[in-house]
Amino acid sequence: MKYTFLFMLFAIVGCQQAVAQSFNIAGLIYQVTSANTVDVESPFGQSTGSISIPSQVTNNGTDYAVTGLSINAFYGCTGLLSVTIPNSVTTIKNRAFQNCSGLTSVTIPNSVTNIQSDAFASCTSLQSISIPDSVTNISTGVFASCTSLTSVSLPNTITTIANFTFSGCTSLPTITIPNSVTNLGQSVFANCSSLSSITLPSLLQNVSVKVFLNCTSLRAVTCEQTIPISLFGRNVFQGVDLSVARLYVPAGRLAAYQAQAVWQDFGRIFAGCSNATTPTFAQVAPVCAGLSLSPLPTTSNEAITGIWSPAFNNVATTTYTFTPDAGQCASSTTMTITVNARPSMFSGTFYLNSGTQIQNIPGFGSMYAVYTSLTAPSPLPNSAILSSNTYYATKTENGCESDRMPIVIITLTAPTISSPSCGSSLTNISNTISCTTVPSATNYLFEVTASGNTRNYYSGTNSFNLTQLQGTVDYNTAYSIRVAAGFNGQYTSFGSACSITTPATPVQTKVVASQCGSMLTSKWTSVYCSPVIGATAYRFEWINGSTILTYTSSTTSMQLGNYTGWALNTPYSVRVAIQFGGTWQAYGAACNLTSPATFARHQATDKMALTVKAVPNPFETEYVLMAQVGNQTPVQVAVYDMLGKLVEQFSVESNELENHPLGNGYTSGIYNVMISQGDDQQVVRIIKK
Repeated sequence: MKYTFLFMLFAIVGCQQAVAQSFNIAGLIYQVTSANTVDVESPFGQSTGSISIPSQVTNNGTDYAVTGLSINAFYGCTGLLSVTIPNSVTTIKNRAFQNCSGLTSVTIPNSVTNIQSDAFASCTSLQSISIPDSVTNISTGVFASCTSLTSVSLPNTITTIANFTFSGCTSLPTITIPNSVTNLGQSVFANCSSLSSITLPSLLQNVSVKVFLNCTSLRAVTCEQTIPISLFGRNVFQGVDLSVARLYVPAGRLAAYQAQAVWQDFGRIFAGCSNATTPTFAQVAPVCAGLSLSPLPTTSNEAITGIWSPAFNNVATTTYTFTPDAGQCASSTTMTITVNARPSMFSGTFYLNSGTQIQNIPGFGSMYAVYTSLTAPSPLPNSAILSSNTYYATKTENGCESDRMPIVIITLTAPTISSPSCGSSLTNISNTISCTTVPSATNYLFEVTASGNTRNYYSGTNSFNLTQLQGTVDYNTAYSIRVAAGFNGQYTSFGSACSITTPATPVQTKVVASQCGSMLTSKWTSVYCSPVIGATAYRFEWINGSTILTYTSSTTSMQLGNYTGWALNTPYSVRVAIQFGGTWQAYGAACNLTSPATFARHQATDKMALTVKAVPNPFETEYVLMAQVGNQTPVQVAVYDMLGKLVEQFSVESNELENHPLGNGYTSGIYNVMISQGDDQQVVRIIKK
């Protein structure tokens, strides 16, 4: 007896273990529910994309029919897009697809009979669902919060739509309740804010509390019951404006519904009227704010008469409601009329070159129109030429024209290059280029073009030179130059173009005249040459008989002490060449210099030589020059960038040099500062951070 009991116990435990068994095939988990059936589920919400569930699986030689979707089977599979359920499945269990926010398509076979609570709740991408006639039970909240759901087909086999089934389906516009339904559960359609119409079938006997709670778009309810359902105290239509809703009831039952609580609150009740006609009207085009509008038609395209409300608002976009007259089987409709704001238009004084057509005025576009007066019936054509006068301009946006605003036109002769003459060549790349002056102009805009590259220079005067342009200037190149006159930030059109050619080659340089014919006092005495705009390096050549020495400097100076091979107290012929555009140019004129008599570093005559220091260096905003040794004669300062372009130049008393800050407006880079005092010169290299 004891052995028989133990055998039975082991058999029971073994059976339970067999039933609790699960296995994984192709990414899905199958829970064994009987000797030959399983439920399917996803491993921890990992399923993505499209899934087709098989009707049968085999594990360890045993075939299993897939008959159910487990509780929480695909819960939270946000990457799941579509599911095909096989014909073997009979039950979709609780929360099987809840929170599958990416699910857009589900195929439910006609083998399914039972869909349990919250099965598809919060499937926010699901747009349509068709439930087969095999389904006899749809439990609580099955499609709750399916916010994209717009189409639902329910089977004629259900008798109850359970609590909260479609609650929060905010995109659902309408739904057909099957004739088999006798009971609507609590809040079935609560917060279905797009639901606009509903038909309650004839067999319906019970409508629970808050069925249509906050169905704010509900405008038509059709009741097929000859005896009104009692709704008193159930807040069935809470949040619905019944005063603008229509109720359609069976023929001869108007009085019964008008006497019944809640039903009597509908704004209009129609007996024997179903499938009401919705009137249509031609859409009114957008109007401009402040303008009048012809009255809206009171007869629709279907010959339905009625009235519009509210009164026309010519200030703001408004939606108007058409209410059909009593006695017509027609529903109300709406029309939104867009009111566009009228744009604002500026006024002011504008300077134009003589002969300018309206369409060629800078900034002019099709949105603008110009009139000769405040009351002119039509604007001037775009080809019209304006003269010095007062006109009236408007601006049109979204079909709305602004008020006419006065504009004063002043015509003038377009500026052109006056010096040098067009077609000529510059003798020096820094030669001044001037244009004709324009009365009252506050500045001038020079447009310079060469080799497809256009640059602009804004000048406070009617002149400039090519070295003031950003970037390099090429030699032996023709530049096309146009000028526009400026008036406090407003510019006329450009005048005619003028071609001016730069010199064939850069100018040559040589040792400064003040040093020619002299003897250097020491090997550290600086030898200077004249700077050349655009030069990137200077090569000094020292010749005495067959001895030729060269020294290359990045500045306009050098010292004999920086290299070897020269002799004391020896005359040399010194020439200087420049490097321009990576190419060394021809040497300039020679200058005779005599090397120092001794190697002594300091001579008495050098003690008062000019010595200047830049502080701070490098600098961020400003720097000053500090004269450490020198005399009291005036100091000349010229600052060049690394392209040799003059940045600034001034003269100052030596004792005032430190009180003259420099550096404002410099761009980041390296600059050479040439300081001259009498015959003394010094170059200081500074760096702008």
